[in-house]
Amino acid sequence: MKNISGTSSETILCSQGLWKGELITVTNQIESPCLIENHALEVMHHYGDKGEHYCPTQLLMCPYCGGLADEPEPYECNKWGCK
Repeated sequence: MKNISGTSSETILCSQGLWKGELITVTNQIESPCLIENHALEVMHHYGDKGEHYCPTQLLMCPYCGGLADEPEPYECNKWGCK
């Protein structure tokens, strides 16, 4: 785990998450690390005001700590068909 000081006096925590067997960097702005080992990363989907599905967002999120990570290619979800 690594602490990085942000420009607005916020602490950003960097840790590693596991996505499809690959370790990736997960960042969040809470003061304690995620209690789930390697995070519980999920694809972050985007829906428009009328329910239109727009993907890929190219982001992964841990629902337990709110940490975010860049999703490596190939993206699991795209606007032409989501798994």
